[in-house]
Amino acid sequence: MVRYENQCCDCATEGYSCRGSECSLRRVPVLICDKCGEEVDDLYEYGYEQLCADCVSERLDKVEIE
Repeated sequence: MVRYENQCCDCATEGYSCRGSECSLRRVPVLICDKCGEEVDDLYEYGYEQLCADCVSERLDKVEIE
């Protein structure tokens, strides 16, 4: 899932004013795996879920050659 967080660090100072609602850090997308709940850099669509690479690989069957 994609969750949006306010990561504004209140950087306004005397010489650098706050951009307020224009600040790009007020709505930062954060990727969260639907299965493990971990914050990740990449998500993959698998069925109706958005999963990290580790959780997707757990759901795949390995081909065994005899």
